[in-house]
Amino acid sequence: GNTYAYYAVAINGLVVSPATATISVPFVAPALPAAVEAVAARLPAPSNRSQVTLTLPPAPVGVTYTVRRITPAGVQGAGTATVLTNTTLTTFVDSNLRRSATPYIYQIRANNGPLGSAYVPTSVLVN
Repeated sequence: GNTYAYYAVAINGLVVSPATATISVPFVAPALPAAVEAVAARLPAPSNRSQVTLTLPPAPVGVTYTVRRITPAGVQGAGTATVLTNTTLTTFVDSNLRRSATPYIYQIRANNGPLGSAYVPTSVLVN
């Protein structure tokens, strides 16, 4: 994390007051999210799609989550997409996913204002 120092002065035209005492404020990135559960389920016939339910731990006060999905190569829409930002939800359903023999990977990061933890990956087979 970084530490930022602040002080104040008053300005009235060309007159500047003496500076106040400096205050230091540390900014520390939040801890990594605890274990995340990902469960896949097929959508009812005749659909050839599935859905994934992610269960996240409750976010501490002042912390939100960002969730990214990495769609496997060879599946339409392959690549990385952010599916949730700045959320405090503990359950998220990602639906209408194409089935694949390669797992989808979800990455979850804890955010605390401008700072974020590393991404924690979890994978789930959607077939």
